[in-house]
Amino acid sequence: MDVLERFAELDAKLKSTNGRLEKEAYLREVEGDAEVLEVLRFLFNPFIVTGISDKKLNKFKNFTELPLLAAFEGPSKADASFLDVLEYFKKNNTGRDEDVRYLANFANKTSNAELVFSIVKKDLKLGIQNTTLNKVYGNDFVPKFDVMLAEPYADFISHVEGKDFIITEKLDGVRGVLSFNPSPSFLSRSGKPYLEMADLEEQAEARRVKARITATQPRRRPLRFRICVTLPFSCWCVGMTEYSASGGS
Repeated sequence: MDVLERFAELDAKLKSTNGRLEKEAYLREVEGDAEVLEVLRFLFNPFIVTGISDKKLNKFKNFTELPLLAAFEGPSKADASFLDVLEYFKKNNTGRDEDVRYLANFANKTSNAELVFSIVKKDLKLGIQNTTLNKVYGNDFVPKFDVMLAEPYADFISHVEGKDFIITEKLDGVRGVLSFNPSPSFLSRSGKPYLEMADLEEQAEARRVKARITATQPRRRPLRFRICVTLPFSCWCVGMTEYSASGGS
């Protein structure tokens, strides 16, 4: 039985009950299956995006023959495993037509194409959360994306008293964070990527290098930002508050 079939069994078991303890018991049953755990990591890691949506997939959903392009670097049709495909979409996540065709071609030759599509789209509902997985497999099994909301400083004097911090003008717009994981990426408060911000990501990387903040240093608080879109929509105004590796300003 391959990893997709074993994961399909887990999927069916998790969906067969609403009980928390029963779901945790089913998860413990696969604790020794490294391949199934890798699929769970892919599905629940908020920092993994694939660029595949229903709208894009519907264009090629029934595709079964992929004319490999010279520039296409995906796993070959002959020897690609499901985990090979997931690994490919971790690194190629812009939703190109050739990638969507490749996914459809692979999925339609498996015993459960819809399950493959749901996993790669990352919209499969299992009735569990990151906290459930971390409870069963350990706190570092999948990262939890949780952005702290602002609070009135007067209610939390100890958080600011005797500390250096930066106050910036509040801008109207969409809130999110700039995360280094390890390269910079702009994310919404729910962990979804803001695309088409390559220029700002390059600027953020340059600032990080200048400040000697590297991916090997201790855990950092992310940069918080607010995006204000003005006409034309290609214009962006970004306000950032920066924190060092030690958590100070």
